[in-house]
Amino acid sequence: MSEESVDMLAGLSVVENELERALDELDDMYGRLNIHLLEWVSLWPLKWALGKLADDLHKVDTELRSARLDVTSARVDASEARAAQRSEQMQSLSVVNELRAELETVKAERDEARQKWADLEKSFVQSMQPTVLSAAQLVEAAKATAVEVTKKLGELPAEPAPEPYQWQVGDEVEHDGVVRTIRWASGGRGRLLIEHVPAHQQWFEAIGWKLYRKASDIQPQAPEPYRWQVGDEIEYNGCTRRVQDISEGWVFPDGIVSPQSQPDWERRGWKLFRKAIPRLTPRHVPLEEDLPDVPPFTPQQVAEIAAVTEPISDSVGTDGEGRSQ
Repeated sequence: MSEESVDMLAGLSVVENELERALDELDDMYGRLNIHLLEWVSLWPLKWALGKLADDLHKVDTELRSARLDVTSARVDASEARAAQRSEQMQSLSVVNELRAELETVKAERDEARQKWADLEKSFVQSMQPTVLSAAQLVEAAKATAVEVTKKLGELPAEPAPEPYQWQVGDEVEHDGVVRTIRWASGGRGRLLIEHVPAHQQWFEAIGWKLYRKASDIQPQAPEPYRWQVGDEIEYNGCTRRVQDISEGWVFPDGIVSPQSQPDWERRGWKLFRKAIPRLTPRHVPLEEDLPDVPPFTPQQVAEIAAVTEPISDSVGTDGEGRSQ
């Protein structure tokens, strides 16, 4: 609290004491004179006003001290901020000075490297002058040697053209995007079987067929597992059942109520016992999908088949009545 505020509060305290003393004297005087209480002149409002003034004065002094503290704190913060800003500026200036020094060093090193490169280039040119002359001489000698070699190569007989590749069984040939495999070839006559047409390789090449891939380049593929069909017989511990129906992957064996998928049957121990008899057309010719997959003949098998020259007679025996036996 400021000294002025202390003096003012002390003065107010003195006035309050004097006012209390005057109030006591008035009370004594009114009592001696037997004046009715309602007619007394009271100084209590004046005393309350002095107390209120003292309280207000103390409150104002407190607020004033708080404001002064805030101002002092703001000044300290501003001073610290200015000091931090000056420190950052000094650091930035120091970094800039260091960068400038490094830049000058780099420029000096660059100028020195340029001078060394110029000296090396000048020295290299001086040292390479005799080599350039000798290289030119070597080029002229190489040209002369090439001319002589060309003349000698012209005197050599032409190399024979390589023999054309003969298609083999298992080779793949292609025509207009269609790829077919050669299934049969005779050894001596050079006849091939493509699209069920037997002919010479030259004929197939003339109509556009060409080699697509050799049999030796074809990687063997593992056969897909056989999928059971209707009519197949399956076996487990000597018990065989015929597959009656297959619907949406469910296999229905004869005499078994609950169907299961083929992998489930195989896990339980059932396996294929015998495939179904192929279906026949009205002309008793097996359908293409019923025929088993036959691997292509090997060159040895083809040679053995071609070596069979025994003619097969087209005549059939007849009985006495002209009917075929």
